[in-house]
Amino acid sequence: FRRLALTDITVPLRGHGARTGTVRKACEKEGVVGKWEKTAWAGKIEKRKKRAAMGDFDRFKCMIAKKKKSAMINKEFKKLKKAM
Repeated sequence: FRRLALTDITVPLRGHGARTGTVRKACEKEGVVGKWEKTAWAGKIEKRKKRAAMGDFDRFKCMIAKKKKSAMINKEFKKLKKAM
């Protein structure tokens, strides 16, 4: 249980030792997968998977986009700073 991490997502079950089918039905009823996909944790995992699947040119395009975004932010920041 070293890598076990608890979340706020719960499934109401009666008693201990519920069978797999019972747990699966309860999860579907509560929409656990949908709740999980809305969390930041799931988003980070998805981003990591996308980055791992990127090719060389995709990484290059990502780097260029980051540079452009950073330049735009810095430009606006300098405008605001100068206006003060």
